[in-house]
Amino acid sequence: YVRHFTNEPIYLFQYNCEHEKVRSQFVSCPSFLGDWFDKYLPIFRDSTVYGHMHTWFFIGPKGTKSEMHADHDFIHTTIQQLDGTKRFFLLSPQDLITAKKHLGEAFLKYVEFELITENSCKIKSIKGSPDLSFFRDLEVFCGDIHKHELVYLPNGWGHYAKSLSPSLSVSRDFIDETNIVLYFFSGVFLSATFERAKAVIEQQDLTKILMEHELLQEA
Repeated sequence: YVRHFTNEPIYLFQYNCEHEKVRSQFVSCPSFLGDWFDKYLPIFRDSTVYGHMHTWFFIGPKGTKSEMHADHDFIHTTIQQLDGTKRFFLLSPQDLITAKKHLGEAFLKYVEFELITENSCKIKSIKGSPDLSFFRDLEVFCGDIHKHELVYLPNGWGHYAKSLSPSLSVSRDFIDETNIVLYFFSGVFLSATFERAKAVIEQQDLTKILMEHELLQEA
């Protein structure tokens, strides 16, 4: 899946793991974050997290970007930089809500962020002429990640990324005690994400997995 932003280069940014064993083998959540998919839900991890919407690859030349947004389903995520350098602009959940109230969620994709000095950034629109003065009252965090570094994004945090060089990144979603209730509520009631998992495992394979599962054997 590719997208053009005005005259900017093509960005391959919705390339999912899709249960491809080679890719899955080399993508994991850093152990120090305590991912509950790994710790408590390995079947769910294999059927959903390494499928669609939870493990993403972002590949593109210098200048590619993603609009300001928060990730789906109240998920936490890490974006791990495999090569190149990427600059992130972050908004807290509260400040992202404020921005959405002023601009609308759809319009946020047309807002660009640029670092001017160490302590200031320029914010402009590439569509229309909205009043962006409210950003003066918000706190925008900015930082660069380089090869073998990562950015951790708790659920609800807004983020805007731009590649400062040819870039290869991978994001891996995760849950823990702070977002598990919201995540499963969203998955069951608000999202199509879980619908896609139903066809992943054949019924006979699912039965075999359940019979071999340690918790079921103990029960």
